[in-house]
Amino acid sequence: MKKITVLFFILAISGCANNNIITKEFNPEQIVHYSELRKLKETSSLNNCVVYLDRGDMLPLEISLDTDIIGIEDEKVNVVAKQKLFLMLKMPENLSKVELLELEGLSKEQLSKMSEADKRKFYANFMLYISKDATEWAPISDIQSIKKVFGSKSKGGTISFGMGMTKKEGIWSYLGVKEVR
Repeated sequence: MKKITVLFFILAISGCANNNIITKEFNPEQIVHYSELRKLKETSSLNNCVVYLDRGDMLPLEISLDTDIIGIEDEKVNVVAKQKLFLMLKMPENLSKVELLELEGLSKEQLSKMSEADKRKFYANFMLYISKDATEWAPISDIQSIKKVFGSKSKGGTISFGMGMTKKEGIWSYLGVKEVR
């Protein structure tokens, strides 16, 4: 179950392409806090539940950068939810027990070593959705649908990376991502 939890969040970051907002309601007993995800009994129950984060909840994010020039050593940071967020994973309901066991055995390393074609084929069977109310859902990979579901007035954003050096601070680097309204 631990590895399927990791897979859930890898899918959240890597996403899949789709442009449809869907409406789907869940009973309160099907909505669990992300800290309770590992306590779910069956892997297949991920199709029938919603995971939520409360405002202020911290979600670990693992960052990877490996180039000939630079890499990242401290690769874990916390992402903080600024409002209540709901996440829903849609996966094929007709998976066999063998396929479910293979999913549980899939590691981040194995997933990262897949070719781009294999990743697209793998992700074609899964979709991660996000919602503000656990009723109206946008695919995590579709920024325009997310903006509609959350009522965002964002006009885009910026990503900046910089490096510098001073006598007082030594060498430093900076990565910033900011939403533009």
